[in-house]
Amino acid sequence: MKSPALRLGIELGMTLIDTAEMYGEGGAEEVAARCDRGVNAIRVFVVTKVYPHNASRTELPKGM
Repeated sequence: MKSPALRLGIELGMTLIDTAEMYGEGGAEEVAARCDRGVNAIRVFVVTKVYPHNASRTELPKGM
């Protein structure tokens, strides 16, 4: 899925995309990962959060 709104935001200077595992069952992170391809973005930071039951040394790497 592409996001014209995110892409436009980056083109206009947006530098932070806030995502979470719970937003679209991880879909928000996938959209964020694709939206800055081919855009002249100097820096775009993607911040994400995980469910507490996935926030451990063993579970966190599985979602990456």
